[in-house]
Amino acid sequence: MSVDVLGTNKTVYNGYEDRIVSTPKREGYTMSHSNRSRIAEYFKRAIKPRPGLAAIKKELPPTYCLRGNFCLGRSAHIHTTWADGNSDEHHESTYVRYDLLLMLNRREVDTVWYSRVMSIMAVDLPGDCNVYGKCTDKTHLLAVVQPCNMGQKDA
Repeated sequence: MSVDVLGTNKTVYNGYEDRIVSTPKREGYTMSHSNRSRIAEYFKRAIKPRPGLAAIKKELPPTYCLRGNFCLGRSAHIHTTWADGNSDEHHESTYVRYDLLLMLNRREVDTVWYSRVMSIMAVDLPGDCNVYGKCTDKTHLLAVVQPCNMGQKDA
């Protein structure tokens, strides 16, 4: 869970060496009930064997570190809407394109999605191996995104 500080504004978390997060930063962030439920659902799908959703939600830490901006390797700097506020200056850099493998009719289908990055959270999971399995005692960088309605078309 340790971090390497690259300067006063940039941080790299262990296990995420190709991702750099930067200011603004808010420690002790308490997320909404709906986001907390989404994160519990994410870990329920990611962890095997799967503990119950209630057990995962119960063990989630009460607060997180909210991060405002990030880079993936040497790619463009991506801002979150939380960090950007209502500014038009970085509006376009809050959108991302990503591939997602979905199961449709028992077949894996590669799909393309576009979303707006609302926030990035550094989540430190507690050391309960019965609940989090191999995800235990690690920092996880999670993005809260708002999918764009593309009318099933690519940009």
